[in-house]
Amino acid sequence: MPVVMATLKPLPEHRAEVMAALRTLVAAAHTEEGVERFALLDGGADVFVIIEKWVDRNAWEAHTRSAASQQANKAVAGKLREAPAHLFLTPIPAGDDRLGRL
Repeated sequence: MPVVMATLKPLPEHRAEVMAALRTLVAAAHTEEGVERFALLDGGADVFVIIEKWVDRNAWEAHTRSAASQQANKAVAGKLREAPAHLFLTPIPAGDDRLGRL
């Protein structure tokens, strides 16, 4: 399964609320079947990044339909500068596989 990178850009006045919703999502995602990685990163005042890896596309799609994902979507509605962006990334083997693969 490709690695998924999601970016969310909160409105400044809603940054804390968006972070709280994402923390809740991360905790729930860590219990979902098929999750291999699900990490929330702070890109500074204007962006949060989530790096995800699932065993397969079906697991990721189930995650997007989960109650936790739906709850997070509702919690951040109207609090972002733009719609969340998702990039589906395919790892390129290079160098030391242990270090170069998510």
